[in-house]
Amino acid sequence: MEVKKKDYGMENTILYNLDPYVGKSITIDDSEVEEDENGKKIVKAGSIVDKEGKIVSDDTARYIVLQNVDVTAGPRSATGIYRGTVDVSKMPVAPTADVISAISGITFMKNDSDYKA
Repeated sequence: MEVKKKDYGMENTILYNLDPYVGKSITIDDSEVEEDENGKKIVKAGSIVDKEGKIVSDDTARYIVLQNVDVTAGPRSATGIYRGTVDVSKMPVAPTADVISAISGITFMKNDSDYKA
């Protein structure tokens, strides 16, 4: 029997280390996500979203998306982290001061081991 493995590009870890994190199921909104060169609408791991699942960079931020999410076919469920340690270098956009303040349960770490990006 032959087993085929297909990589869908969904394995990106944004966690800084193996410390526990806390997340919850959230729905990612697809309405403002642009298609990539392959016609896919992907919300990247590390994206910052509000409670409605829209990508934001202000004080409405509530969660960090744990893994890449394909929203090509519409809104999808994902894990939103609200407590833990995240590697800023693995985020698609660095968090603003408003985001850092809004998601106080997240410690944002840089490669130089400094926190609070």
